[in-house]
Amino acid sequence: MNFSLKLFSAALIVLSMAACSKSDDDSASNISTENVALAEECLTTEAIDNEITASINTALLVSESSYSTSSTTIEETAMTTKSASTLPDCMTISIKPLIGGFPKTITLDFGDGCVGDDGFTRSGSIAVTITDTLRAPGVSYSVVFDDFAIEGYSVAGTLYVENTGTETVPSFYEDMELVFTGTSGLTITKSKTIEREWSEGASTDDLTDDVFTITGSADSQSSSGYFYSYDITTPLVMSYDCDPISEGVMVLTISGQTDPITVDFGDGTCDWKATLSQAGRRSIEVDLSN
Repeated sequence: MNFSLKLFSAALIVLSMAACSKSDDDSASNISTENVALAEECLTTEAIDNEITASINTALLVSESSYSTSSTTIEETAMTTKSASTLPDCMTISIKPLIGGFPKTITLDFGDGCVGDDGFTRSGSIAVTITDTLRAPGVSYSVVFDDFAIEGYSVAGTLYVENTGTETVPSFYEDMELVFTGTSGLTITKSKTIEREWSEGASTDDLTDDVFTITGSADSQSSSGYFYSYDITTPLVMSYDCDPISEGVMVLTISGQTDPITVDFGDGTCDWKATLSQAGRRSIEVDLSN
């Protein structure tokens, strides 16, 4: 579940140029270069958010298969996750306590650099303290990041998740306050609250049939001086068998501008594309795979 994080690098370059001058294609017929860059920046932090959530959820489900009620006194175990296709083989999971009840702390350790099947390099670790199994109604977990980075972009802050759904249809309330720092030094502070419904695949252990429907909103502040927020107006659809968001609409509002930008992810086709549109401007297509 990821967009290409290369978008972030492009956004950093354009935003740094925008601080000095306007782009040549800043005309009434085109969405401004600065606005395109901000939209791409927004999509990139979304990619990182979703990648973190997907990795955590997969690790939690993998860890549940190793829980035991036997009389052994093992307190912690480390294991590779080659059987979990959405997690890098080089990542290890530790569970403490392995034997006994909850709460448990599950740590995803990417070491000094771990390249996944998606080609992304992660480093550092993510520790998740959870109160019950992931599908249990009312379960909650909190996350601590320790020098965590993905593709060189460090992530810090807090993440809290609670299962507000039912046994048959889990739905997760997610509240996050995250700070993203790019290699150029640009920092984005993001406050995000969403509801992620596990709309398909919750009843099976097969991760490939999982589909999530997402609603909610977020506010972001960039150290380049920009403030922007989004609201999901048509639920976003994500699935494990299609990396990007394949359906749904979010409306991006930039501080000081009257006309918002609509980001349309399409009709369900897994094509790695989104369309940006703004009143009075020509719509453009963004290729999320570049």
